[in-house]
Amino acid sequence: MLTDYKISRIIRGGENGDEYLVRFYEGEITTKDEMDNNTKNTQPVTRYRRTMLLREETISISNKGDNEIFSILKNELSKDKKRDSIYVQKITPPVTK
Repeated sequence: MLTDYKISRIIRGGENGDEYLVRFYEGEITTKDEMDNNTKNTQPVTRYRRTMLLREETISISNKGDNEIFSILKNELSKDKKRDSIYVQKITPPVTK
């Protein structure tokens, strides 16, 4: 199983800084037939599909840039020992030379 997050809402300038309504999901990479909207033809498409909402929470974060916020959320995903994060939301080790 895989897991990912989605920022559902951002409330700027709350009491504790900006507040982010974040949803954490479980999902799988599957192949299903989908219709192409341009051609109206059906073809198999392999992609990540969310199957269940795991939890929803509001996270207060102040004075952080986008990259820092994404790092905080990726760190939350990494705490789930039952599921792996989707590729684009994995914590990647720093590149060393």
